[in-house]
Amino acid sequence: MDEINKKNHQKEDEYVKALEEFLEKNGLKPDKIESLTPDASARRYFRLYFKDEKTKIAMVMGKVDPRIVYEEIMEKQVNFTEIPFVNIQRFLKKCRVRVPEIFMQDEKVLLLEDFGSLPLDVFVSEKGFGQAEKFYLDAVKQLVMMQNAEKDNNCYAFSLEFTKGMLMWEFNHFTEYFMGFLLKEDREMKREFERISEILSKSPYKFTHRDYHSKNLMCLDGWKVGILDFQDALMGPYVYDLVSLTCDAYVEMPENLEEKIKKEYIKKSGEKGFIIPSDFETHYAMCAVQRTLKAAGRFMFIWKEKKNKKFLPYVVPAVKKALKFMEKLNLKSAEKIKEKLWTQEKNIKDEIENFKQI
Repeated sequence: MDEINKKNHQKEDEYVKALEEFLEKNGLKPDKIESLTPDASARRYFRLYFKDEKTKIAMVMGKVDPRIVYEEIMEKQVNFTEIPFVNIQRFLKKCRVRVPEIFMQDEKVLLLEDFGSLPLDVFVSEKGFGQAEKFYLDAVKQLVMMQNAEKDNNCYAFSLEFTKGMLMWEFNHFTEYFMGFLLKEDREMKREFERISEILSKSPYKFTHRDYHSKNLMCLDGWKVGILDFQDALMGPYVYDLVSLTCDAYVEMPENLEEKIKKEYIKKSGEKGFIIPSDFETHYAMCAVQRTLKAAGRFMFIWKEKKNKKFLPYVVPAVKKALKFMEKLNLKSAEKIKEKLWTQEKNIKDEIENFKQI
C-alpha cells in the first residue's frame, strides 16, 4: 500500500510541476490553487482563484495508459496535429453547444472556463429527478444539435469511427475484468455480443461524445448543461450517447423520465431532419447492453489494475441495467452474468467497506 501511495504522489507531483511551469511561463499568479478530484483518465484538474477575476480550471494532461487506447483497433485512423480536446471544442462551440472556453494552452496544460462544482449526478442526489428534468431535456437538445450539425472535415471526430472491433473490445474488457475470462472462451456469449456489435455497427452513425453522462454534464444557470470530457468524440451508433444519458450507472433514472427523454430525442431529431429507424427500440436495448457492460468492465479495470476503488459503487448498478435489457432481448448469456453478479456483488461490497475504514 505504501508503494502504491508513493507512486500516486510521484504522479501528482508531475502534474503540479507542469502546472507551475505553465503559470510561470504565462505570468499567471493565482491567489489559490485547489486540486480537484481526479477522474479515471490521465488528466488532472485544478481550480485557480484570481483576485477580482472569475475562477478558471487548469486541465493538466499526463501520459495515456496504452491498455485503454484503441489505436491498434482503429489502425491509427487520424494523425493528431493538435490536442483533441481543443480540436473537438472548436467544432462544438461552432455548433452552439455549451462547452468551456479555452483561454490559454500549451502542449501539457489548458486553461479553461470554470463551469462550477455541480455536476448533474450531484444535483439529482440533492434535488431529485423532478427538478433535474429540465437539465436532462437541455442535454437532449444539445445532443441532437451535436448529432445533426454540418460535417466538419477539420474535426477529428469525423475521421474516427466506432468500429465493430472497438465494440467487441469493450465487451471483452467486461468479460476479462468482471467475468474473469476472455470472451473467446465462451462461445455463446461471444456469439451474442458479436451479433449486437454487428447490428450496432450497421446502424446510422452520428457524432458521438462517447461519455455523455451525468458526471460530465454541469448544471448551469437557466437550466442549461455545460458539457465536459468530449475529447474522445468520434462517429458512432446514433443511440450511443442517448443510452449513456438514460442508462447512466451513476444515477437510477425512473422509467417514466427515460421514456420522456427517448420521445424528446425522437421528436428533436425529426425536427433536424433525422428520421429515427423503425428498429430504434432494438438498437436502444442492444446499445444499453453494450454501454453498461463496457462501463462495468472499465470500473473493474480501474480497481484491479489502477488500485482505485472510486468507481466500485457503480459496478453493480451498471451490470443490473445491462441484465434488464439482456432479458428484453432474450440473451441466454444473461444467466451467466447474473450468476457471476452474486459473487462479485459480495466482493465489491467488502472492498467498499474496507475502503471506508481506511
